[in-house]
Amino acid sequence: MLKKQDRRQSYRYTLKNYGDSRIPLPTHIGFDAFIRNTIQGFAEEGAPPVILKDVEVIDFASTEDQQPFATREAINEFRTIMRKKQQHVRSVYVSKVEKDDSGSLVKRKDEELLLGEINILGLEMESLRNVLYLKKSAKAGIKKGQDNPYNLKPGEKIISNFVHDQKYYQLLIEVIGGRPQNEVVRPIEFPRQEEGLAVDLIDYSVDGAPIESSAELLKFLLRDACPPDVDGEMDFTADYWVVALEELQRRMIHLTFYPKLHFPAAVKRFKPELPFKICIIAQVVRSHVNQVDNRPVLHHGLQFCYEPQGIPLHRDDPIKWRYSRYIRDNDYFKEPHSKLSQLYGYLENQSLTAIANSGGNRQRRREESKET
Repeated sequence: MLKKQDRRQSYRYTLKNYGDSRIPLPTHIGFDAFIRNTIQGFAEEGAPPVILKDVEVIDFASTEDQQPFATREAINEFRTIMRKKQQHVRSVYVSKVEKDDSGSLVKRKDEELLLGEINILGLEMESLRNVLYLKKSAKAGIKKGQDNPYNLKPGEKIISNFVHDQKYYQLLIEVIGGRPQNEVVRPIEFPRQEEGLAVDLIDYSVDGAPIESSAELLKFLLRDACPPDVDGEMDFTADYWVVALEELQRRMIHLTFYPKLHFPAAVKRFKPELPFKICIIAQVVRSHVNQVDNRPVLHHGLQFCYEPQGIPLHRDDPIKWRYSRYIRDNDYFKEPHSKLSQLYGYLENQSLTAIANSGGNRQRRREESKET
């Protein structure tokens, strides 16, 4: 619901309206979001670096020391999670990462090939095996006269992602071999659970998203700079809070988005193809208190600043980040915005057509009644 005086640079799609029915909530594309802190910060003066290297992330969840890796234990852990799910949703979202292995000084950005949602086979078998079976991707197969990049080859490492009980997991697996209807794979690490702090998105646009704050979030991001009265604070107007929130704007924040898509069959053609997981480095550019049902709620406005140029396979793989704050072609969010714009234009046209048709029908009925 836009007005001319809003003068916004880009559309915002609301995900949380706090019960205000006047603010519509789109149901087609949403996101679960998680925050991780970093030890890096934004400089107060001067231009930010175009490329960031070795961004060190601080996890919200404490990582416990795991036992030495063993394929069988990893498979058992994966099977335990999967068998808690209904049989028809025992699947993973698989992607294959194409990296630039040339000797060029300027490397191409990693390309993530989305193989889609793939069913896991044989989870009910109790026989002791050290492999898993994936149904072949619908994108795999023979392409006449050209190599199909979605075909899997022995020795390739692929990423599988899945969700259960509102928890997100990633599992790195290696291709052992292929069969006509399935792929034979084995895990090369234990399933990794998302280690960020879950946050509520208020809305999102192509270049940023405001989030709802909490005492837990402020303690996590500000650490020693967080005022001790954060649990009881309500208005955040004291001078020491102004200083703390200004300090928050200097922190580089790691955001992870998990898209949630719902497109009924009638509008399936507008559904975008998105990665299972999207990572971005953001900056808090403003903090303000909103009154919600006569209670103050602190919001932080986040500006997207860096996009990853690499996709890590292993947990500690270093990647580069490209500055993108003022670039209008955000690789991850421009596609959802484009598809939603097309969808809402189509729905508006359908609505206008239906109104016009109903008006014509009423006119014909009136003319027929006069004749009779």
